[in-house]
Amino acid sequence: MLDLSNKLVCITQPEHLPWLGYLDKIAQSDYLIFLDNVQFKKRHFENRNKIRVNNKDGFLWLTVPVITKGKYEQKINEVEIDYSGNWIDKYLKSIEYNYNKSKYFNCYFNDLKDILYKKHKYLVDLNIDIINFMKVSFGLNTKFLKASEICNDGKSSELILNILKSLNSNKYFSGKFGGIDVDLLEINTIKVSFQDFKEPKYSQLTDEYLPGMAFIDLLFNHGENGLQLIYGNTMNKEKNV
Repeated sequence: MLDLSNKLVCITQPEHLPWLGYLDKIAQSDYLIFLDNVQFKKRHFENRNKIRVNNKDGFLWLTVPVITKGKYEQKINEVEIDYSGNWIDKYLKSIEYNYNKSKYFNCYFNDLKDILYKKHKYLVDLNIDIINFMKVSFGLNTKFLKASEICNDGKSSELILNILKSLNSNKYFSGKFGGIDVDLLEINTIKVSFQDFKEPKYSQLTDEYLPGMAFIDLLFNHGENGLQLIYGNTMNKEKNV
């Protein structure tokens, strides 16, 4: 097993088309571990996210249909994608219709299309492929691991602790509202730091800025330079860029 002592580790669910706060977790961490061995949440962010569109709401949900009937307690890494309908074409057409005029659309769209047409059996594999596409597109080199391949013992903060202990990790990077038991980690000599991400305004195709969009909104509009819009010159270029 890896020894991640003195490496900053973040543990989080593998979301679909993540927003910029998720990108920030990757950029700030040495290792990001996908928490794929916890219960799947319907109507959350594991199988959907928002893109910017010109309608009354300003956004559109892009959703990957999944098989959930009779599987209420299934874990994220057990969720299968439902291919009974032609959702991929509709999904990609929604992206193309709303972003084809963006400056960097043609640089990245085909890569995203190729990922979708792999037709992954499991949602987690699709999500991780897309997150890796996001990481590479923005020039980051954070390492990825799956929690299910490290430790499956415990729940909530206890599971987080057991994962970190399995990796000999002593530095944990938590989301702002991670709900982590800080005392439990710190009595086990694990230092906890919290994310403090403030989403910057950047130019979108529409006049009014709307925050919380999937990362492709920044990528299609600004390309790899989008990371500079978030961090300016403060990014640790030696580590990540």
